[in-house]
Amino acid sequence: MQIIDDLRNQDKVLKESLDLYTGGSLNFLDSELTGKVTGILSTEITETTTKKAFADKALQVTTEEGEREGIHKEGEAHISLDDMKRFASYNADLSRIHGIDFTTVIITIKEPVIKFYKNKSLYFTPKIIALDKRDADNVLAEINEKLITGRKHEINLLEIVYLPLYKSKSGKTTSDLLDAVIKLTPKVANDKHTQQKL
Repeated sequence: MQIIDDLRNQDKVLKESLDLYTGGSLNFLDSELTGKVTGILSTEITETTTKKAFADKALQVTTEEGEREGIHKEGEAHISLDDMKRFASYNADLSRIHGIDFTTVIITIKEPVIKFYKNKSLYFTPKIIALDKRDADNVLAEINEKLITGRKHEINLLEIVYLPLYKSKSGKTTSDLLDAVIKLTPKVANDKHTQQKL
C-alpha cells in the first residue's frame, strides 16, 4: 500500500505514536529496560544561538530502586550518519538539562546499516528496534488470544500501531495488516481519543 510504504508517512507513524508511551510501554522498547514511565520530559533544546531543536520524546523512568533515569526515544524510517550524530547530541543535552542519565532508543522500519556513532572522544551506542524483525503473525495471534481470554489490559497498544510495519511469514501484506489493525482498534481501546490515535 503506497501510503504506508512512503518513508514520510512511516516517520509520521513512528513519531505520532509516542503519545502512547505510558506504564508498561518499556517492555515494547526493550526487555533490558526496567522501571516505569513516570513522566514525559521537555524535549526543547535551546542553544546559545537561540536555535531550538526538539528530540522526539523524552521519558522519565523510575527504577525499582527509586532512581530517576531518562529514555530518549526517536522514530526514524531510515537512519543516516547525520541522524546518529544528532541523536547523540540530544542524549547529551537532555542529560545535562534534566540532570539524569538517558538511554537512547531508536525505532526504525528496517535494520539500519549505521548502528552507532564513534569519534575520538565519544562512543554513542543507542538501542535500535528494527520493526521488520518482529513477526506480525505471532503478534496478531497473541493480541487475539488476549482478547478471547479477557486479558485486554495486557495488550500493548504500540503493537497495534506498529503491526502493519512488521514482517509476515504467512505472506500478509502491509494492507492486510492495516485492515487487521482497523478491525482490532475498537476491541482494544474503549475511548474515542485512543481509537483515533491508533
